Amino acid sequence: MIPDHRKHMTEKEWNDPTWQDHLSLAHDQIAEVSTAQGDLKDAQEHYQAALAIRARLAREDETHGKLQEELAATHAKIGSVQVASEDFTAAVASY
Repeated sequence: MIPDHRKHMTEKEWNDPTWQDHLSLAHDQIAEVSTAQGDLKDAQEHYQAALAIRARLAREDETHGKLQEELAATHAKIGSVQVASEDFTAAVASY
């Protein structure tokens, strides 16, 4: 289960793009650990959380190449988890 940290932050802090970028990285790292432990469901949840954040950040700043690159990488990581879960149709869509 993904904890909701918003209750500990102001709205301005929660919406700060730098903080959101760090949060997406944390989700990405947790997903990598979950994948290594074989917990593909948890990995998928954290990659999806990272994807949601990165998609929003990328929409807000379409000229920021790093955000676009991270968004594409997250799609690929989700696809890899889906392949490991034998959900090949979803994996093709993610890639």
